[in-house]
Amino acid sequence: LERISKRNGYKKVTFSDDGWRFTVNVNDMDAVNLVHNRNAVKEIVTKYEDHSFEFLTFPAGPRFRSSGLVEIDVSDYAEDFDGQFFLYRYLHGELTEIPVKYNSGEETLTFSTDTLGRFVITDQPITDRIVFTPSV
Repeated sequence: LERISKRNGYKKVTFSDDGWRFTVNVNDMDAVNLVHNRNAVKEIVTKYEDHSFEFLTFPAGPRFRSSGLVEIDVSDYAEDFDGQFFLYRYLHGELTEIPVKYNSGEETLTFSTDTLGRFVITDQPITDRIVFTPSV
């Protein structure tokens, strides 16, 4: 990443693939694993059957030295969600809401984070956010 930082004048860089973009500063960082998938989380879709869901998961959970801006293209399902989007991070059996902005013109969601993990997009708010209690 040092070479990328240097070549980019030590400014923020943008990683993108499969309908998402992440713009962040990578100065003084080692390599990061950005392997991702859109696999559904079975426990979530089972518990909240009345919700529509989309998922974006970075299994390695890369953490950055500062927050970056994530942009997710939701054009494929914006109409199905009626322009209503709620974003959660799924970690250790619990959903934590993340403040998100929806741009209806571009059909994108944007939010800031310093860690890429399991992101859950749904069309309704979730009040009971404990999906399951992990065994110790």
